Amino acid sequence: AVDMSDITTTETIALELPLVDVSALTAPSLNFYMFMCTQGYNPPNELHIEAYDGTTWNQVGIVDTGSASWENHKFILLNHVVGNTVQLRFRVQEQSSSSSYYGDIAIDDVMIEEGPSCLKPTNIVNAAVTANTADFTWDAPAILPSNGYEWVVMASGSPAPDISTSISTGTATTNSTTAGSLTQVTSYVFYVRSDCGGTDQSAWEGPLSFTTGCPSQLAGNYTIGTTGDYTSISAAISDLNACGVSAAVTFDILTGSGPYNEQLVLNEVTGASATNTITFNGNGETITSATDTSNRSLFLLDGVDYVTLN
Repeated sequence: AVDMSDITTTETIALELPLVDVSALTAPSLNFYMFMCTQGYNPPNELHIEAYDGTTWNQVGIVDTGSASWENHKFILLNHVVGNTVQLRFRVQEQSSSSSYYGDIAIDDVMIEEGPSCLKPTNIVNAAVTANTADFTWDAPAILPSNGYEWVVMASGSPAPDISTSISTGTATTNSTTAGSLTQVTSYVFYVRSDCGGTDQSAWEGPLSFTTGCPSQLAGNYTIGTTGDYTSISAAISDLNACGVSAAVTFDILTGSGPYNEQLVLNEVTGASATNTITFNGNGETITSATDTSNRSLFLLDGVDYVTLN
């Protein structure tokens, strides 16, 4: 354990391990437990895991999260084996002199053991996003998977990745892919895993959260209803709030499409002006909603101008 009291940000404190023979292991992996409370100060202190190549200490990984309990951490060591041996050290780094009495670090049960047979990819990056697609890249594992990768896009808030309930899914032979069939201005999460053949797949890497964009700012006439451009008034409001307008916009609620049970909030709309007005034509349809003391409005105009409700 390291007491971080009175340690400056320039001091180096390290626990250096002896050389370990890993010749009997196919995929050597470091496994240990760490305790570091991250409450009461910011930024959190860091535990650096480093490997010696005979000349230089190289980074294996960094842990800068913790809680009031022991947490397990694992790192693959394949890229850090020299001959048949590996040498590691744990180096702690104080991140702020003003928090020098916080963030003590303890480690326990340090083991170098056989890692999983199928290694997961790491470091997912959302390279680009449009209204209906998103591009992703990731870092390949030290041992490339024989069957490439599987990926899924799940609705934001989904409990776990599941191909059977995914919004979009596919495979990739390289460390990049494009997910399609997405809905504009919608939040999702992305996962990817290695496929090593048969039933041998790695753990999922993720989630990486992302949100699709707008196809363009709204302009012109739109209809609202089951067979309209928007199936609900809320969907139209969502696009106005997210995308804005580039010209005058009129929403016609289709006759006979109601009643609508919705509670609406229209915020300040980007591009709205005396020329670029926003009009809702109700055409005799009804909108209702159950309000309460904290949400009394049925249709709240929150900071928006140039709106007409007919």
